[in-house]
Amino acid sequence: LACRSRARTLPAMEEVARRGATAEFLKLDLGYLEGATKVAQAFARDNASLDVLINNAGLAGSRGLTKDGYELAFGTNHLGHFAFTLPLLPLLEASKGCIVNVSSGNHYRASDLDFEAFRTSTKSRTGLPEYSASKLANVLFTAELRRRYPSISCSSMHPGRIASDVWRSVPGFLRPILRLVLPMDSVETGGAALVNAMRATESASGDAVP
Repeated sequence: LACRSRARTLPAMEEVARRGATAEFLKLDLGYLEGATKVAQAFARDNASLDVLINNAGLAGSRGLTKDGYELAFGTNHLGHFAFTLPLLPLLEASKGCIVNVSSGNHYRASDLDFEAFRTSTKSRTGLPEYSASKLANVLFTAELRRRYPSISCSSMHPGRIASDVWRSVPGFLRPILRLVLPMDSVETGGAALVNAMRATESASGDAVP
């Protein structure tokens, strides 16, 4: 479980243990590209293969820059996953594994990818146009992975609008209003959709991947 906080990851690890399995914590900050690369490289040194990689982290409704000077949503949601995934590709090839990139239906709202704008702070007040662009980048990244690494099954998926911590940067007093305006499903529902996507990706191959 590659996450920012060990303390916040611990309940999930304990639940995994209760179900008879084991889990390890990797400290990962997707807003720092060198750090994300080093975490993946360390994992690759210690493991010969990797069966499944689910790129599920991200943020929405946030404004600013990453540590590397990229627009916050694009730098975190796309570039961070890109940096983390690349060192793991040999392990996934070794196991003929699969990658699930969690995107969003909002990717349809992105008309283009303005790479000059991605080197500046978030321009919109809501951060949602930039979020949409980052989700389109997730989809395009998936397509390119499938083209370059045919032995790895790859898919991108839309889990639905989920009441997760992705909205953590939205001011607290606005969150109840946000959930009224944008009805959201539970985290459990989103997790079930993600597991279904993983199973579909594992069982498919080539252009048959949904």
